Amino acid sequence: MKTGKTLRDEGIRLVLDNTAPSWRDEALAVVEFLANTRKTFTSDDVWENLTSEPENPAAMGGIMHTARKLKMISPTDTFVLTRRRAGHARPIRVWAGLA
Repeated sequence: MKTGKTLRDEGIRLVLDNTAPSWRDEALAVVEFLANTRKTFTSDDVWENLTSEPENPAAMGGIMHTARKLKMISPTDTFVLTRRRAGHARPIRVWAGLA
């Protein structure tokens, strides 16, 4: 039986595998930039610095997960409400750069 972590990782991989490589590269570059220039930030800040959006917005979760695995960012214990209209004011994590 697969664990929750295994299912999560498979889902992230599936979404990212079906996301344009150019978008993935740009999103990771934006995360790296924010991690190097700000003490903390959210995925909203990443969205605001992108030139396009992926077909599936869930790809952002995969980008943040990837950036964490690459030790670019670390999760904080803080959550704020998303500013993105599509997010319907749901809570999102605040991240800290590890630069």
